[in-house]
Amino acid sequence: MRRIIFLLTFLYSICSFTQVKDNFSDGDFSENPTWSGDIEKFKVDKKGQLKLNDLSKTGDAYLSTASELISETTWMFYVHLLFNSSANNYAIFYLTSSTSDLSGEGYMLMIGGQNDNLRLLKYDGNIAEVLIDGIIGHLDTSSPEINIKIHCDKDGKWIVCSQLIGVDEDYIEEGTAIDNTITKSAFAGIRCIYTASRNMAFAFDDVFIFSDNSVPDIPDEPDNPDTPDEPDIPNPDDILPPKLLSVAALTDSTVIVSFDEAVNIGSSEFEIEEIGKSKKKQLSKDKRSVELLFTGKFTDSVFYTLYINKVKDISGNYMTDSQIGFTYYNTTLQTASFGDIVFNEIMANPLNVAALPEVEYVELYNKMERPVNLNEWKFHYGNKSYKLGNKIIPPKGYLVLCHEKKLNLWKDEDVLVLGVKSFPELANSGKLLWLEDARSKIISWVEYSDTWYKDSFKKKGGFSLECLDTDNLANGSENWVASTDKSGGTPGRVNSVAMACPDETVAEVDYYYLLTPDTLVIRFSKSMDIASLMLNDNYTINQGNSMIANTIPSVPDSKQVVLSLSDSLRMGDVFELELTHLKDISGFDLEGECIVRVGVPEDAKEGEVLFNEILFNPRSGGSDYVELYNSSGKYINLNRLFFASRLIDGNMGERVLLSPLPRTLAPHSYLCFTKDVKAVESQYELEKTAMVSLSKLPSLPDDKGNIVLLATTGEIIDELNYTEKMHTVFLSDKEGIALEKIYPDKLSAITKNWLSASTASGGGTPGYVNSQYREATEASSDGFRLERQSFSPDGDGVDDELIISYNFLDTDVLANISVYDSSGRFICKIAEGDRLEQQGIFVWNGQESNGSVARIGLYIIYIEAYTPSGKMNRYKLACALVG
Repeated sequence: MRRIIFLLTFLYSICSFTQVKDNFSDGDFSENPTWSGDIEKFKVDKKGQLKLNDLSKTGDAYLSTASELISETTWMFYVHLLFNSSANNYAIFYLTSSTSDLSGEGYMLMIGGQNDNLRLLKYDGNIAEVLIDGIIGHLDTSSPEINIKIHCDKDGKWIVCSQLIGVDEDYIEEGTAIDNTITKSAFAGIRCIYTASRNMAFAFDDVFIFSDNSVPDIPDEPDNPDTPDEPDIPNPDDILPPKLLSVAALTDSTVIVSFDEAVNIGSSEFEIEEIGKSKKKQLSKDKRSVELLFTGKFTDSVFYTLYINKVKDISGNYMTDSQIGFTYYNTTLQTASFGDIVFNEIMANPLNVAALPEVEYVELYNKMERPVNLNEWKFHYGNKSYKLGNKIIPPKGYLVLCHEKKLNLWKDEDVLVLGVKSFPELANSGKLLWLEDARSKIISWVEYSDTWYKDSFKKKGGFSLECLDTDNLANGSENWVASTDKSGGTPGRVNSVAMACPDETVAEVDYYYLLTPDTLVIRFSKSMDIASLMLNDNYTINQGNSMIANTIPSVPDSKQVVLSLSDSLRMGDVFELELTHLKDISGFDLEGECIVRVGVPEDAKEGEVLFNEILFNPRSGGSDYVELYNSSGKYINLNRLFFASRLIDGNMGERVLLSPLPRTLAPHSYLCFTKDVKAVESQYELEKTAMVSLSKLPSLPDDKGNIVLLATTGEIIDELNYTEKMHTVFLSDKEGIALEKIYPDKLSAITKNWLSASTASGGGTPGYVNSQYREATEASSDGFRLERQSFSPDGDGVDDELIISYNFLDTDVLANISVYDSSGRFICKIAEGDRLEQQGIFVWNGQESNGSVARIGLYIIYIEAYTPSGKMNRYKLACALVG
């Protein structure tokens, strides 16, 4: 046993002498390796990164660790400056130093500074010489994150390469130089130079220093090389040989072979009978797989047998000589189309997961009958992209994506996993994910949400979201749900919720607007077939000489298309755009009216846009809504209008913008605004394309309230003071019943122009013509008329009130209106000395003056009207109150 301990100690001493490796995942920098210096000014944070933490704000802090490597050496590390660097705020990485305090002689890399670049310098005390002056302004961002790789060969040729995360897809060369005047090193280290406000704004990670002998084939050009190997440490309790798991062709000359444990391939042999023995063998970082290079080329769709001899694990147990077959598919000839590879499972919150690694992951599924190599593909998370490595998804197979630092947590799982550098922290609430092939073609996308769990307990963590039907390309909330598997998810296997869930929704034009006078944006209710969106011939302008010059679909969801017009529109111009042969993502034709009427947006004036319907007391599970009607002939610009409520002091409360986009309200059309379109849709028949979702509405109390429509100038366009007493008096339950206008083009302040929506309509008509709508008719001469000769005040919302309309050429006419029954008995007074507009209405609700309901029968509406000249006109209008 003592001999084993000596062997381990010897191995570790050799490792520490030849290389430095620290990703700070142990939460410590005091050992393995040991860093010394201003240790009280640094800490390892929760992300496993070394952070500056100088509470004393001294402006200078350093750490160093033993390192004798200088020639034929690679340095790799990550730096994050949480600020835009300057002459007083920058970092230094000491590649070599003769002293532990980093004040001696050596080579150092300056990160940031006055020129926002990287600079390789040779230094001796306070004297420094610039060897490489990197790309000026490369780090000129507010918070640069950068991966750095530096190599020095045996002749003293230096090369500095960098990758600015979020900007550079791969490493780029900063410069080269030759200098071998310093030949010895004892230490490497970091230094932070900073002002008081940057005392916690530096982060370092993934520090690797290794010789060319420890990692073979270090390239002269940047390509993000592997990190150095761990030493092989035998396990005396391991008596079992390794097992062969799989083999797959990566290219037409390379094969990857996977084992169930770390292996030693020093004396191993790999041979394909038709090709010959492998020319080169390269172990993976975890030593569980080996990449083989052959001199011969594989032929597409041909089956090969690989013979494997003399493979042992790191404890010396030899595997029985074996053979395994594989078929090579030329992935450059067989590309994937949209929907061939799909997102199949998302573990955004693995907290307290039952029986899976506590790792955030995304699972891909290959629906095809052939494998796909993801080399050079990109995984997008929001607006950030992450390059995928050389990994093959087998036919009808699964691949899990996770952070490369979490790969070891999957070692006991029978799951194909690809570690992704800087894999993002998945938002619990949701995010847009998409997959792009090496040719930048969209293959799949999904915008998940925590509402998709449909389970409040599972939403809190420990369960993945699973796709029901991988053939449903619309991929909305109806096609995802929380996993029902007891382990919390099903990575690498069939989903626990897998079932048929076909897309049965059809696409409609949701809205459209002029972005500029020659640019039209059309938004659809669901994702469209991107190929059909891109065809200019699918759009026809029926008026004028303008044509479609270009089409640009939105990426990746293809829910929107931007059309460039050959001619700019001028104020007052209107044209019709016909949409033909457009299909949605599932192949269904575009539904509904496929003619878009477009006009140049104009600002609303007072009375041109009016409140037309309001629901302020919704049923349980419902949502308030407010409907507007454009009474003008203009295309009204919505992003210059606001909702607000009048406060007790008469001032306006918080304003709510109707649209952040330059959407328009077409002439004589409706739009309905609510916080929850789905809630309204669940309780009313509605016009979907006329519904607008807002994050908030002004408060609409159940008993009474106020809502104002304002222009950006502060001009009041319309205002409504409502009360529940405006409802039909015979309505027993007002909950869920909207107030509607009779005549939509009248100002909302006219209380008698509002009635309860009919029960036959479901209590509301959001987005379309009101159930109480009456078409205004001009009287043949001055006077009064009844809209209907009979009415039935039974509370069903249909003809509950008697509507008395009038029309006068004169202004300032005064009126008295009374109701009598057929026997001449006085029933009630409707108006007494009321000053009339030139046009308007009065309403009798069927009640007598004492509040009781009038009996069924005939009634006389007696009217006295006084003109400004003093002339009095009398009118007697007969009506019937029916059951």
